[in-house]
Amino acid sequence: MHRRTSPTNVLLTALAVADLLTMVFYVPYAAYFYCYARPDPAGRHPAAWIHYLLFNNGFNITAHTIAMWLTVSLAVFRYFAVCHPTVGSRVCTLRRARVTIVAVVASTVIFCSPIYTMKRVVAASDSGGGAGGHWFDNNTFITEHLLNLYFWIFGVVLKVCAHNSS
Repeated sequence: MHRRTSPTNVLLTALAVADLLTMVFYVPYAAYFYCYARPDPAGRHPAAWIHYLLFNNGFNITAHTIAMWLTVSLAVFRYFAVCHPTVGSRVCTLRRARVTIVAVVASTVIFCSPIYTMKRVVAASDSGGGAGGHWFDNNTFITEHLLNLYFWIFGVVLKVCAHNSS
């Protein structure tokens, strides 16, 4: 028996993948920083783990944002399919679902890319921690105004808009 793939299933699958990636990359972070060591500037962490911490932070924000906007997209598709079935059958196509997924992923990756440049790995003694390890600090071009802008964009606007839309 062959089942026809629906736009809803395609969007749900993409949403599941985004959520899965969020958690898959979180597991090594949690294992190291919560089971083996504490996320502490004085922890004498190897540089590779601090690089991973910074990557994980950006990646989780990116993957979670993709998941949020895919949820909004799914809600829009379902709205048309349920409330306007004649329009929904023309608008909510498999092709449009795939285009929506690509657009959400591409725009989110581009939009979230500044997150990966905010911090840099430094020797722990440079950041006030213990000698012999590494931690992170703001990159030299990051100003207080830029930090506030990033907070409002990624911590407030991006989340509030997505949660209020769905």
